[in-house]
Amino acid sequence: MQFRYAIFRAFIATSIVFIYGALLSSCSQEPESSDFHSRLDLKHDSNVQAFAITPDGRTMATATSEGLPAHKRVCVATLWNVANGRKRFSFKPKSAVFAVAFSPDGTLWACGGGELEIRSSQTGALLYTLKHAALNISGITFSRDGGKLAAVQSDGTLEQWELKTRKRINGWNVEGSAGGVEDAIAYTPKGDVILTGGDYDGKLKYWDSKTGALVSSVNAHENAIVGLAVSPDGSKVVTGGWDDKVKVWDFATRKHLFTLSNNSHAWSVALSPDGSRVVSAGSDTRIWDINSGKPLRIVDENSYCVSFVGDNQTIAIANSNRVRIGASGLH
Repeated sequence: MQFRYAIFRAFIATSIVFIYGALLSSCSQEPESSDFHSRLDLKHDSNVQAFAITPDGRTMATATSEGLPAHKRVCVATLWNVANGRKRFSFKPKSAVFAVAFSPDGTLWACGGGELEIRSSQTGALLYTLKHAALNISGITFSRDGGKLAAVQSDGTLEQWELKTRKRINGWNVEGSAGGVEDAIAYTPKGDVILTGGDYDGKLKYWDSKTGALVSSVNAHENAIVGLAVSPDGSKVVTGGWDDKVKVWDFATRKHLFTLSNNSHAWSVALSPDGSRVVSAGSDTRIWDINSGKPLRIVDENSYCVSFVGDNQTIAIANSNRVRIGASGLH
């Protein structure tokens, strides 16, 4: 009797281990990669250096550049109508454009390179130019209320402007952060903190936007942080690095929540409008659930820049000289 009971207990224990292992495997298993069926394929004459999409998903800006040395590059910045794929406006800037961004209300278009121009997102007309140190702009971000703009330059200098008065608020050196890396800068929703990614030190840095003081520094990645996004409610921060990882952080506690394997350099990360999903760029394009860290879809399409387009179901993928827009395949 005791022998049979021992066998029964061993059977139950083995079954529990098997079931737990199966559940764990099913939760961590990656979905199979699938093709991306785009409804819009916008081809450019040269490589896309940067792109941005208005929050309503109706307008896209791209910046292309080709040729060396830098002063002989052929650069073009373009506004597109996302609904029909038609060019709305295009111009050749005096110098290469490495970063573009739209204001939260979608009315202003910022182009950053050798100059920092603020243009109309409807017509492309130049409204004004913000004076900055004579270095290339590598990253641009608007505050969530649209009142301020921050830009980081190739030597790590960060500057802020008040857009209503067009006056420079302050500036400081972020000590190697975001140097030459587009998107590695972001305001928090309240605008009191600016986040920057580390160039090669892999540090995620929190700066007081009023004083320029370093509030906190987190050892986030083993190499450069090249993608950075903050959730709409400000509770989470997403970073993408050259160490082939995408990481999710708790903003308030600075604690690491998830590490998402990206299969290659995570050149760009973006959050869905409701903050529930992350899309990351790399040798393939991946979509994740931000709350569980579970991979939802792997798109068999290499990408350099990625974004959601107006909703939680549509994504844009930029690589080489193309930007493709289509359904994510998720609901």
